[in-house]
Amino acid sequence: MKEHFPTWAEAEERLRPPRISGITEDAVREWAKGGPLAEGGDPAAAAEILLGNFEAAGDGTVRPRLPMTQHMEIVRHLYELDSFELMARIECPVLFVAALAGPWPTEEKARSLQRAQDVLGSRAQSVWVDGGHDLPVQRPAEVAKAISGFAEQIAGGRSA
Repeated sequence: MKEHFPTWAEAEERLRPPRISGITEDAVREWAKGGPLAEGGDPAAAAEILLGNFEAAGDGTVRPRLPMTQHMEIVRHLYELDSFELMARIECPVLFVAALAGPWPTEEKARSLQRAQDVLGSRAQSVWVDGGHDLPVQRPAEVAKAISGFAEQIAGGRSA
């Protein structure tokens, strides 16, 4: 993550989720249906997936399931993690399903994928899908096709 944010202060600012309070389940459903999360997939399923991030607040509203302090603690650990060092330990085939849209420029994602490819060598394969951060929700058919094609390749004995 340090390749995207040179300092923790910048990462902390950009990756802090919005403070959400006083929102109802119906509002979350409408938000999901009208936003990019539902594009290309089932809007009702997208809404239910998004609602999984919330819990009842007891007053007819919902609040984020993960408190802000814990969320930011996870972000901090991800920021400090050397994911490429961890990748070097992987011995099985790996498929990266990358989003063409989203908060990071495609060129930046391509550089990260190339670095992962350099670390993993022939064990890695990548597929680009037109969508944003939540590809399995936005483009379920395309993600499933990428995964099944990768699995068929492995089952057929061809290197990934």
